[in-house]
Amino acid sequence: RKRLTFPLTFSNPLGFLGFLSLPAILFFHFFVRQRKKKKVSALFLWLGGKKPREREGGDRKTIPPVTLSLLIELLLASLLTCFLAGIGWASSSKVHHYLFLLDGHGYMEAQNGSTTFRDQVIQKIQRQIQRAPTPLRVTLISTGYLPETLVVFADKKNALKALSSWHPKERSHSLASSLQMARELAGSSGKIIYYTARMPSPKELEEWQMEVHSVGKKLPNLAFLHGLVENLDKNKGKVILLLANFSHKPVQSFLTFFLGKKRILTKKISFKPMEKKRVFVVIPKPPSPNPFHTIRVQLEKDFFSLDNELSLVFPKISILKIYLHPSFQNNPFFRKLLSSLPFVKPSDSPSRSHLLILPNGISSPNPFATNLFIGTFDGPKSYFLGPFLVAREHSETQSLTFEGVIWMASEKVPFSSVFPLVSVGSTPLFFQYKNFY
Repeated sequence: RKRLTFPLTFSNPLGFLGFLSLPAILFFHFFVRQRKKKKVSALFLWLGGKKPREREGGDRKTIPPVTLSLLIELLLASLLTCFLAGIGWASSSKVHHYLFLLDGHGYMEAQNGSTTFRDQVIQKIQRQIQRAPTPLRVTLISTGYLPETLVVFADKKNALKALSSWHPKERSHSLASSLQMARELAGSSGKIIYYTARMPSPKELEEWQMEVHSVGKKLPNLAFLHGLVENLDKNKGKVILLLANFSHKPVQSFLTFFLGKKRILTKKISFKPMEKKRVFVVIPKPPSPNPFHTIRVQLEKDFFSLDNELSLVFPKISILKIYLHPSFQNNPFFRKLLSSLPFVKPSDSPSRSHLLILPNGISSPNPFATNLFIGTFDGPKSYFLGPFLVAREHSETQSLTFEGVIWMASEKVPFSSVFPLVSVGSTPLFFQYKNFY
């Protein structure tokens, strides 16, 4: 015949430390509370110096009685300890443990109709918890680069409360670390249930060996990859955006530009399947004493909120003053160069200039500014070496490619052994060796 059992469950075993209060109550009752004041005779004070009579025998040791108040105190302390330990009665000997592994990627916040994938996952888990057998303990883990534990071995009420605080916002990450943590917490008796917005491959399902629920579906996603803003003049700016269409269907959307809360421009854009391209937009700048203007660009009718908005800041306009040596002022190359560069102003004062362009071999009238020395080329082209980057003097950067141009690190060479063509301060950038062979 099957034996009826009523096992106990404890959600907080550390609460049993409260039983240490029972010896303290007994000590207080027997050794403190029972020490009452006793009245003694003062007759020996009237004996006139005679030796007082010695008492024969010692004190009688009596055990204090067990009172009703002592029993009530012990009972209340025991009940309070059981309450702190989370004691409860289980209807069966098996406690069911459900471990929900939640996809923490940001695409769980994508809009799917009137709800998001996150909302659909929460609704499904709520129904699954309500239909689960009792007694039930729930663990919630959100995946990510570092897995986040929302709640561990909690009852239904606390599990549902923790589930409502779940907000996925991770970038692309591996499931390996989260799955390993889930298996360790589930042990041999726990059940792992994975909720995601993508459909895993058959190979992944075979490797994971767990229950998987996918609530997602394919949605068009147009995303910002890069953004840049430039000043054209004091009243206009140019926004350069790099966008990509990650869906296999053509996508049309609208770019909306905001300055603060004010909408200043809307532009229609269209992309082919899996296309990536740049978008150039000229926008007006309102006059303001603040040199920095923040432009917010938003993609309308995009389902994925993690990459459909971009904030750009106009750089502060700074006028670069360049001083040309008199020997270069009539050179058409320098005149055309200075006239084509924006926010560049020729200067007649070396002391008030940011950049000085001087012929090689003369002393600088303003050593605190950036001095660019220009020399003359003399000799065959095979003597020419450069260009060189001043900032890259590490041995590992002796050969590098940037934007399709091969650069070399700066070489520390004395001026006595080279003919400098272009140099900054005492560092030659373009030069030729005097004795190349």
